[in-house]
Amino acid sequence: MNKDLYLTKALAKILANQPAAKTFELLSQILTDKEVDYVERRLRIAFMLRQGHPYTKIQEELKVSAATVAVVADQMKQPEFEDLVNRLEKEMSRFKWISGKLK
Repeated sequence: MNKDLYLTKALAKILANQPAAKTFELLSQILTDKEVDYVERRLRIAFMLRQGHPYTKIQEELKVSAATVAVVADQMKQPEFEDLVNRLEKEMSRFKWISGKLK
């Protein structure tokens, strides 16, 4: 991966100062529907792994390969990714109607 992601880092700084709805709107304009779905599935995999679901259940429910689940499992060992999942889980707990869909 290119370590000199100046534009992406600048975008992250801009998005950090936006309300959530505006951030989603901007990301939706930049990313294709398929890319947004890819990110969503990766995050759902992380939540399901955290809840102790086996790979097979995750594969069947989210229509992903064992390799994809394994990649996310490896990513969850990284402190930054784990922190992201923790923060998302905390945010999701504020919205019971959404967090119920992740179980």
